Amino acid sequence: MRTSILAVVFFLLFSQPCAADEPMIRHVAHRTAVESVERQNVDLWIDAQGPWSLKALTPLGMAFLTQDEEITNEGVLTSGMASVETALELQTHFNLGLLGEGVHTLPMQVILEGAQGVLGLSISADYWIMPLNSDQTWVEREGVQPLLLASGQWFLLQEGDLLYHGEQGICLPSSVFNVMELPDYQEPTAIWWESPPHLEAGDRAMVNLCLRGPSSASELILVSDPHLQIDSPWLLNGQELRGQPGANGRYLVQLPSLGSGSHELQGTVLAFLPPDRDPVIIRACWRGVEAVLPIVIGRSWFDYDGMQRIQVDTDAALLLPSGRVRSGSGGHVLVEDEGLNVVLPLANPTAPFWVGTKVAESVLWSSKGIGADGEGFVLPIFLWDQGLSWRLVAKAGQVLLDATGQRQLFRGQFGSASLEIGPKGMVFASASPSPEQKDGWRWLETMELHKGTYHQGPWLWSLEIPRDASHLPSLGVQYRGERVGFRLTPGDVQLRLSYENWAWGARASTRTLWLETIQPHLRGELNPQGLSFQYRAGENKGVKLDWKVENTLEFRLEWAPWEAYLRTGFAADSEAGLRYKQAFSRGRWLSLIKAAIQTKNELLLMETGGHLGYVLAPCCTLYVGGTCSATMRRGPDRPLMDLRYEAGLLFHPLPQLLASLSWSTDKGWQVKGGIAIPIMSRRTDGDSE
Repeated sequence: MRTSILAVVFFLLFSQPCAADEPMIRHVAHRTAVESVERQNVDLWIDAQGPWSLKALTPLGMAFLTQDEEITNEGVLTSGMASVETALELQTHFNLGLLGEGVHTLPMQVILEGAQGVLGLSISADYWIMPLNSDQTWVEREGVQPLLLASGQWFLLQEGDLLYHGEQGICLPSSVFNVMELPDYQEPTAIWWESPPHLEAGDRAMVNLCLRGPSSASELILVSDPHLQIDSPWLLNGQELRGQPGANGRYLVQLPSLGSGSHELQGTVLAFLPPDRDPVIIRACWRGVEAVLPIVIGRSWFDYDGMQRIQVDTDAALLLPSGRVRSGSGGHVLVEDEGLNVVLPLANPTAPFWVGTKVAESVLWSSKGIGADGEGFVLPIFLWDQGLSWRLVAKAGQVLLDATGQRQLFRGQFGSASLEIGPKGMVFASASPSPEQKDGWRWLETMELHKGTYHQGPWLWSLEIPRDASHLPSLGVQYRGERVGFRLTPGDVQLRLSYENWAWGARASTRTLWLETIQPHLRGELNPQGLSFQYRAGENKGVKLDWKVENTLEFRLEWAPWEAYLRTGFAADSEAGLRYKQAFSRGRWLSLIKAAIQTKNELLLMETGGHLGYVLAPCCTLYVGGTCSATMRRGPDRPLMDLRYEAGLLFHPLPQLLASLSWSTDKGWQVKGGIAIPIMSRRTDGDSE
């Protein structure tokens, strides 16, 4: 395994020429921004016989998006199980509060494990490649001897070059210098947008527009959706241009004469609160050519993080639409609000809980059937919600399958062995002896390692032996006494000291000190990132206070049905939010009330709404609803308001069948429906109310 360097040049206010012996990605952010994002396509050619992963490591102030959709400075960019030729989007995040103004050259380390490969990077008219873990990559160039490339070093391809790994020709997706035949020449586009930014309502972000010269001095016309405001400044190759609002919602930018080649124009947009997550459009018109950029504005605070809170009354394990299994009794369960779907009681699959409807949160769903461990079923589910989708759930003993058109999940327990197959790959484990045995040795076999644990009284010893001979075995020990506890592993040391009503401890790997009390439940943590305090008064009730070293303070309150937060600091603009959500059911009446307010970037965002339902018959429910959204800004501008209302009928003649007919001011007429067809090995009684 070798470590290679991908250099990222980050310009906050201005740009400078890049070095010629390695590629540099230039990124310019405005001084008022708190965070900035760069997106760059990267090509990857992998030669592997088994599992592999491409990892990355970045310095402080710089992070990236992993394959698991997490923003971090150390993690996995992508992974696979065999050879592949692909292109991936490298999404890099910069913390401008930590970096400060100026010019920063930030290196990104990329590490390929389990394979040999070649990394390709296209910047402007140049195409760079870097072999990874390979001394067999070479270039055939006309008129010279074959050029053998060093692993971990960048190489600039030239027109006519042919790229090889051993005797195999390599064709990288974005390279014009490969073993494929070059396409016919086409006139380059005069104007185009780069990748859109990720925006939440109230956010201010930069958009990048590319122009191809030469051109005389001209005027650029920008037209945007009412929920996306075009702001100043606009920068051409780092120099500020004059822009002004025009008639009919237009924004005019005066461009100087442009030389040959491509030029980057950066501007600022401010996102208002949209009524839904449908893309909003910004158009650029220049020299008779139009470029369109669709941008999705997130509504996380007003959509309650995209979750529905479903009330349940059952002791059965519940299979959620995501494939997760929720165990426990009563209370509520959080479900992704992604359209019509079902929550399935595994002990009573004949009575699914239908979610994704307007009254789903107001209904108390119950399941009284109790299934046997050995009972099996097959349950095909067909759903119509702005398109047809399907889901197949099957269970036999300790084996469970949950498959859709987008993902497949399989879990099985076979004696002491377990197997799980999902989007992240396959995990196989085998334990011996049985997990019920408390003392003595217990061994676990996985695809990556052999793990043995020895338990005797308060002591627990662990031994991990990797299957890969290049990795060393590791030994750990853990002690859990009445007052004292500690854990020692090769990469970490943890300590805990307990008293009657409080405890304190430390962890070396995260350099964390913590202190907590049991009654009341208070916890404080101190680490290099900052200081935090948390108080929990029960389920969905608590307060959290975080202070970060970059001088930001965040306060969060969750006290169902209320939630609130306040974020302030020297490096970022202050913002705050308050929201309320409560579902009721009384007799035949069902109701849901929601209200949310947020202030951010000198904007005041508000939304209130709800639904009222009446059960006409056990199989039919009538409901009406409405929502009012508003965005206010300081100054004489009038608020931007959106008013929507709807009405509908919900039919539920059988537990396995649901249909709805509705009309709304923004969507018009809509029909939704779903059917679950249980095929049981043994009958189970249950109900839903």
